[in-house]
Amino acid sequence: MCDKLFGIDGICWSPNGELLAIWCSTIEKSRLLVYSIVTDSHIGAFSAAGSEKKDSMNGFRNNIFEKCIRGIDKVVWNPSGQLLAIAGYNET
Repeated sequence: MCDKLFGIDGICWSPNGELLAIWCSTIEKSRLLVYSIVTDSHIGAFSAAGSEKKDSMNGFRNNIFEKCIRGIDKVVWNPSGQLLAIAGYNET
């Protein structure tokens, strides 16, 4: 999932323990990957340039965000485990 993996900066389990968020640094950019432990599959990704969400009908689709972040500093799941809060090093 992380081409040219430079290192893993952190991991964060969802509150129910079924999802795992892993953020990693590559030479070109930082990415956050979300895996389902239950289905043993990659279910989504986030990068400073946009995000990818796996859709069962269409595969992956990309969403573009207006503001870029510089690296991923912190990742926290909300209590329901349905949302992630992502903070960048440039206070975004």
